[in-house]
Amino acid sequence: MLKYIAYYMNEKDGVGAIRSIALYKMLKKSGVDIEMISKDTFGYSGVQNIASWIINVLFTLLKSRHDLVYISCGPFRPLIFIGLICWFCRHRLIVDFRDGWSVNIASNYGRKEKLNWKNYCSQKIAELIEKNIYKICSAFVVCTPGLKKAYKNIFGNDEKIYMIVNGHMIPERSHINKRADINGLKIVCAGKFLDYDSDAIARLDQFEDKLQKTYGMDVRYTIYFIGTDVPTAEKLEGRSNVVVMPRLSYSEMVEFLADADVGLAIIRNEELDLGTKVFDYIGLGIPIFDWFKEESMFHSFFKPYLFKDLRKAKEEMPKDGYRFHRKKSLRELLEIIKDFDKRGGCN
Repeated sequence: MLKYIAYYMNEKDGVGAIRSIALYKMLKKSGVDIEMISKDTFGYSGVQNIASWIINVLFTLLKSRHDLVYISCGPFRPLIFIGLICWFCRHRLIVDFRDGWSVNIASNYGRKEKLNWKNYCSQKIAELIEKNIYKICSAFVVCTPGLKKAYKNIFGNDEKIYMIVNGHMIPERSHINKRADINGLKIVCAGKFLDYDSDAIARLDQFEDKLQKTYGMDVRYTIYFIGTDVPTAEKLEGRSNVVVMPRLSYSEMVEFLADADVGLAIIRNEELDLGTKVFDYIGLGIPIFDWFKEESMFHSFFKPYLFKDLRKAKEEMPKDGYRFHRKKSLRELLEIIKDFDKRGGCN
C-alpha cells in the first residue's frame, strides 16, 4: 500500500506537476493500492500555508496504514519532517527529486554571480538534510545524469540513486511536425528565457544574425516566446520579429508548437539540467538550435537533436521522439515503486 505525496498535482501548477500526475495515473492503472496527498488535500489552509500543510501530512502519516511512502520534491521544506516520520514509523520512503536542491543552490541556479553568505548557509543545510534523507530512504530518484553524478559525490555512493529522466506527453503520431516554408520560419521558445541567463538577449541577437547569414538578409521569420516572465517581455518589447505570448496550458502549448521550424531553449545549468520543454520539441520533431557548450552534459545527452546549421535540420532531425515519452521514461520508476510495494516490511 502506497501513500503518494506530491504538493503539485494540477496542470495549472506548471511543469512541476506533470511528472507527478503522469506517474500517479500509471500507478492507479497498474492496480497499486494508493492514497494521494496534494496541496489541495487539506483545503484552503493547506494551499495558503505550507507549514499548516506539513503538519497535516505528518499527522496523516502517523495514523497511516500504508507502509510505503513516495514523495515528489519540491517543495523541499517538507522533506526532513516527512523523512523523520517515516523513520519513526518504519515506513519505507521513496524520494523523487524532480530537481536538484543543494546542488542547484551551490551553482546559484545557473547564475554567474557567486553565492552570498545566506545562500551558502542554505546550501549547507540543504546538503545535510539530503544526506540524512539518503540514509533513511529506500530509493533516491533523480532526473538527469548530471544530478546522479552530483549526488553520488555528495553521498559517497549511488547504491540507492535511480536516474529516471523526464519526458513529454505527446502522442506518437505527432512526433513529426509540419514544417512551414523556409521564407516564413516559425521559431519558438517555450518557458523561461532571461531567468536563467543574463546574456540571453545577446545570444538572441547572435541567433538572428545567424539566420540572416544562413538564409539571407530578406529571410522572414517570427520568434514566439511562450509563457516568459514580465521582465523578459519588457526587454523583448519593440523587436520587430518577436511575439510574446502568455502562459498556455500544456495541451495548448503543444498545439501551438506543432508546426514550428526551430526550437530555442535556455538551460539553467547545462551540467545538471536537461530542461522540460526540450523533450516537447523532440517529441514534436522540432530541431533545436545549438548554442550550448559542446562539452556539457546537456549537449552530450541531446546531441543528435541539436543543430548549428538549420539548413540540415529538416533532413537530419531524428524521427524517434516517442522514445522520450513519459510513459516510457516513467515505466522504470513505476516498476521501482511496485517492487518496493510488493516487498512489504520496513527499510
